[in-house]
Amino acid sequence: MLLSCYASLTNAHPHNWINLKSDFTIDSQFRLTQIKQTWKFDMYYSMITLADVLNEYKDEEKA
Repeated sequence: MLLSCYASLTNAHPHNWINLKSDFTIDSQFRLTQIKQTWKFDMYYSMITLADVLNEYKDEEKA
């Protein structure tokens, strides 16, 4: 009985999908000189983040 009460207190957390692309630049002496990363978030994470920013700043352009 005690365990069933404890389980009801747990909270769910959102899961997000992120696509990460990394490009590496190497110079003529085979040294790593640059790492470029591109992060692409899923639609739901983007919507939640935009809503949070709009709630905080009340103006999309300012945010």
